Amino acid sequence: MRAWYDILSFEGINRRVDEKGIVASVERVRALIKEQNARGIPSERIFIAGFSQGGAMTYHTGLTHPEKLAGLIVLSGYIPSEGVIDESLSAANRGISIFAAHGTFDDVLNVSLGEQACEFARAQGCNVEWHTYPMPHSVCMEEVEALRLWLGARLAS
Repeated sequence: MRAWYDILSFEGINRRVDEKGIVASVERVRALIKEQNARGIPSERIFIAGFSQGGAMTYHTGLTHPEKLAGLIVLSGYIPSEGVIDESLSAANRGISIFAAHGTFDDVLNVSLGEQACEFARAQGCNVEWHTYPMPHSVCMEEVEALRLWLGARLAS
């Protein structure tokens, strides 16, 4: 299965992940950000977005990125290893805006994982807008509309 990192075990809210794989994937995302910087797009105009493991990578990359980013979009995501993030938190993104949404019927990643991630981000000073929807591990139109409004407000400022 293609993935950002290996999940060694995942039972309910208990998980063990390949932390080296997470760090390697963060570096790949940072390389993409640097490519955009080289094209003239400053980091503070870049949003990182992801679904599921991509959402986990969004949290990890965004909260540890050394330059200010525009915002984070996390759909049905979680924080795979708070300890790894704690070691490299970035002051540049302490107050970053985050749109986070999760399905209340998600049987892949329990909604409590998304809630825990939001609380962790809020504890770091992030401005988290949290949404839940009566859906499984997927995306729904109400979520897309809420994201459109959130993103539009940030692009307008």
